[in-house]
Amino acid sequence: SPMHRSICLQLSICYREISRFYPYLITDVGGLRHIVLVLRHGDIELKTVASTTLSSLSNDVEICKQMFINGAIKPLLNACDIDKTNEACVLAGLGCLVQLCRIPEIAVRIVQQGAIPVLEKGLHISTGYSVKSIREKSLYSLAWLSRVNEVKSKICTLLVLKGMRRELKSGTLPSRFTVIQMLLNLHGNYLAEDRYIASLKELIMDLLGIGPWHARNLCIKAFCVLYRDNESKLWFVENGLVEKIYEVIEAKNQDLQEAPLVAFLSLCSYSPIPKLLLAKDILTVLIRFLSSTNKIIKELAIILLKAFYLYNAKLIEDSLPLEYKNVLDVDEDLPMYYGSEYGGMVQEYLQKIVENRRDDKYLLDILKKKDIESLQLTNEELESYQNTFMEIDLKCNGRLGLDELKMIMVLLGEEMDKDELQEVLEEYDSEKNGYLSFKDFVVMMKGWKTRFGTGVERVYNVATKRGAIGRARREFRKWNERAAREAEQIKEAKANRLLEKQTINELTLQYREHERIKAAREAEIELREQIGIPKRYENIEPI
Repeated sequence: SPMHRSICLQLSICYREISRFYPYLITDVGGLRHIVLVLRHGDIELKTVASTTLSSLSNDVEICKQMFINGAIKPLLNACDIDKTNEACVLAGLGCLVQLCRIPEIAVRIVQQGAIPVLEKGLHISTGYSVKSIREKSLYSLAWLSRVNEVKSKICTLLVLKGMRRELKSGTLPSRFTVIQMLLNLHGNYLAEDRYIASLKELIMDLLGIGPWHARNLCIKAFCVLYRDNESKLWFVENGLVEKIYEVIEAKNQDLQEAPLVAFLSLCSYSPIPKLLLAKDILTVLIRFLSSTNKIIKELAIILLKAFYLYNAKLIEDSLPLEYKNVLDVDEDLPMYYGSEYGGMVQEYLQKIVENRRDDKYLLDILKKKDIESLQLTNEELESYQNTFMEIDLKCNGRLGLDELKMIMVLLGEEMDKDELQEVLEEYDSEKNGYLSFKDFVVMMKGWKTRFGTGVERVYNVATKRGAIGRARREFRKWNERAAREAEQIKEAKANRLLEKQTINELTLQYREHERIKAAREAEIELREQIGIPKRYENIEPI
């Protein structure tokens, strides 16, 4: 009856106003069940008031669970259906639905009871006064659902994907970045993903230049996860990705540094790109990260430096400050434990970078044409030496140390101790830097069989350089050089001790005021003594 309806309406309005300040008073008296009944059986005006009340109550997770227990899901979905109610009712219902979708257990049941078609209608509404708000809330509901593994594949309908693309192109800024998060959540859950994300490249590039820093960082993470094919990587670099990543890095927030570094690592896995990055002065950025207090950021910077080292070792060595020269040393504990947010791709990127460098035949860049002619190398010999060198050169930096030389000797069937290996290294190391370049390696291999000469000369050289006589000669040389080496070590230790003492004194003067004053007085007294001025009150006759 009209009177009964009027009473229900007034009571519903009372519930709505009380819910804004005392939500638990309503649940304690069983009011939640009354509101669900009004939502199920009332007309549009009553449903609108009931939806608004539920929307206000849904800010509390425990109350959301009670809504589910009282059967609010299906009536709420009917209230959100634009074909069955009006804009005000849909807007209020979606406000509650967004909160319910945040709870994974309830989100699964919401989808099972037919939420996707309702949200598709809200996402594509085109007329009315609240179009933007309804679209936004429908998108937010879908975004929360996209985090639940059980329903991800059900969300990826054609209408939802079309709506996401439209919002990414012309929606509000929060909606556009919500779509980016949804793309990350839904990655690998729909068949046409490659073609779909390929159509979004320009839109994501536009977002990289606008919005808050954390939102831009989200776009960089999306690039790392979604665009792993070489053509897309090259397209992004050519269209300004590197410069926009630099802008994010300049924000100087440590939370924003990991995704850019992983993005650079991703780009380096395509062989033409590292040289482009070096031309864009990426070394300056990476060297700055070496002083970071964040261990993950620092280690990722070191990984990138080692990756670029494969392409231009001399440039890296010349660019590194003296205190960071050791970062290029081999690290047995490679930092593979980060990158989980990016699908654990750090190790994959490193492997791909090394494989690309080997495919580039990087040794041919090191060995010049005139060297090949002077060594009289055939194509077969060059290819054989190159394959052998690459198998041993694990770091792909075009040079071999003492450990790699030992592996070569094993392959040649030679038995040498460490001192003899050191002699061989010094003999063929043309640059005297403790390493064999590819040219040094070729020279050694080319003349290895005739290394000791022929005939009597070979017999003499083998006798004096190998076996017992050779070992005795090396031991005598070590003993002879020990005194000079120990003197050098003592001198170095004294210099370090003096430097340490000076540093301590400087810090003492800087941070202890009374010590600084005392030192100033002592300096003043010493100066007076040097120029012959007596100390204060000294040698003064009494009156």
